[in-house]
Amino acid sequence: MSALLRWAVTTTEAAHAGPGTVLLLDADFWTHDPAALVALRARLPDATWLTFTSTPVPHHPPAPRPGVVIYQYDDRHAITDGVVVPVVGDRFRCDSPGTPGRVRDIVEHYHDKVLRNRRALRAMVLVSTPRQARDYQHAFEQDGRLRTQVLALDAQGHSIEQMSSAPPPDIQLEICCGSVPALQDARLGVVYVEHELDGVDSDRLLGRINQPHAEKHAAILVQRPGRNETGIEALPPLSACRRLAATLPDLPWRDFNACVEAVAPRWEVTALGDDRDAHRRHRHLLRRRITQGALSLQHAAGSPDPSTADGTTGTASRHRRELQVYARVDMVAAHAALEERQLSGEDARMRQWLQDTPLEVCEPPLSYAVVDVDDGMDTARRASRLYAMLREQLEHPGEEPARAENGQRQLQAILIGHADASIRIAALEELRERLPAVLGHAGVPTRSRAYLLLEGNLGAGMDATRHAPLVRQMESTIRTAQRFLPAEPRQFRQHVRAGLRSVLEQEFGAARTELILDAIVSRAPHWPRPG
Repeated sequence: MSALLRWAVTTTEAAHAGPGTVLLLDADFWTHDPAALVALRARLPDATWLTFTSTPVPHHPPAPRPGVVIYQYDDRHAITDGVVVPVVGDRFRCDSPGTPGRVRDIVEHYHDKVLRNRRALRAMVLVSTPRQARDYQHAFEQDGRLRTQVLALDAQGHSIEQMSSAPPPDIQLEICCGSVPALQDARLGVVYVEHELDGVDSDRLLGRINQPHAEKHAAILVQRPGRNETGIEALPPLSACRRLAATLPDLPWRDFNACVEAVAPRWEVTALGDDRDAHRRHRHLLRRRITQGALSLQHAAGSPDPSTADGTTGTASRHRRELQVYARVDMVAAHAALEERQLSGEDARMRQWLQDTPLEVCEPPLSYAVVDVDDGMDTARRASRLYAMLREQLEHPGEEPARAENGQRQLQAILIGHADASIRIAALEELRERLPAVLGHAGVPTRSRAYLLLEGNLGAGMDATRHAPLVRQMESTIRTAQRFLPAEPRQFRQHVRAGLRSVLEQEFGAARTELILDAIVSRAPHWPRPG
C-alpha cells in the first residue's frame, strides 16, 4: 500500500494515468488507513479498480468504496454452485499388452463408467504422435464397439485439418495428438492420457474436462501407472460414489450426525452480498443418488436374469443398508431446509420401498442412533431452519416488495453479524416477532391489499373514489379464485386473468393491464384468505 501511494504521489506516470490504468487488488487492501485510500483515489481518478475476493468487502466510511468486486471461487464453492464438476483420477492396468490390450481396457472402462449408466458423455485419448493416433484408430476399428475419430492439433490446440474441432454428435471417442484441445465440450467426461503433460497442458486439460453437464457428476482422468504427473497428481481416486464420498463419511451408519451436518443447511453471504445455502447442491445430489440407487436395486431384485437378480448378495445388502441410512439423513436435512415438499413421486415411492424391505436374518441390525427430527436438532440446525422459514416468507411478501427488501436486508444482517448459533437464533426469533410490522401486516389494514397493489402500479394516477368499484371487483375475483389454491395454481391464474382482463383493459389499456395481472397472479396466492 505504501509503495503504491508513493508511486502515485511522486511519479509523473500516475499524474497522466487514464482509463487504461487497471489496479488489481485483494480484499486486504481496503483495510488500510482511510485517509491514504482517499488520497490514492484522488490521485488516480480515472483508473479501474478491480478487487478479487471470496468474502464480502465491508465499507467503512470515510474510506472509498472498493469499486468492482470480482468473486474469486475456491474449489469447494465452485463445485457447490455447479460452475465446475470435480475431477477424479484413475489408472490403466499395468498388464495391458500393447495397443490392442490398452484399447480393450479403454472400451471396458468407458462401457462401465458411461454406457452402462446411460450417460450421453464422450471420451478422449491423448497421444503424442500421429503414428500412435493411427495405431489406436486401427485397434478401435478392429474392436468395433466404439465410434471414433482422429484429430490432429497444432500447438494452440486447434485442428490442423479443414475439419471442425467440434466432434460430430455420433462420435463417442476422439483420439487427439499434438496438444490438448482448445475447444471446450461439456459432454467430455473421460480422458485417457497416454503421454507426459507439462504443467501448462495439465491445467488446460483440467479446464477442458471439468465443464458442467446435466449427466456428468464427476469427470475422470485415466493415466498410465507409475507416472509422476505435474499439476494433476493430487486428484482424488475414483470410487463408486466419489462426489458423495467427498460429502459424507464412507460408512454413514457409523456417524449419523456427521452425515446430517454435511448436508444440513448452512447459510452464508457471498462476496456479491447474496445469501445462499452452501449445502443445497449436496442435498440434491444425495436425494438423486438415493432414488437412482433404490431403482437399480428394485430392478435387480425383480429381474428374471440370474446375472442381474443379486438382491440377496452381500454387496446388494450393504448397498441397501447404506441407502436406508442416506434416506434418513435426507429426511432430517430436508426438514431443516424446508424441502419436504420437493420430493417427487418417484423419490417418495423409492423411499417407501426401502423402508418396507425387511432385513435378512443374516444381516446385522443398523447401528446408528435414530434421531427425532425435531428433538434431535442442535442449535445451529434450528437456527438454519428458522432462517429458511423467514427467508421463504420474505420471498412472497404479498403486495409491497419494498418492505420485503427491507426485511431481507435485516435478515442478512443477522447472518453476517451473529456467527454464534445461540445468539443468531435469538436475533431471528426477535425478527420473526417483528416480521408482520416489517411487511406492513400488523394491525387492521386501513386499505385492502388489492388497493395497495393497484396503487403500487398506478402511483399518482390512483384515484380512491373513481377506482373503488374496480378494487372491489379485484377483491371478489381473487377471493373466488383462491378456492383453487394450493392444488391448482394454473386454474387460479386462468380465473384471475379471465375475470379481470376486460375491465382492466377498458380502464388502463392492454400494456398496463398485463403489468397489473402479472402482479396479481404473482402476489395474490400468498395473501391470507378471509376467515
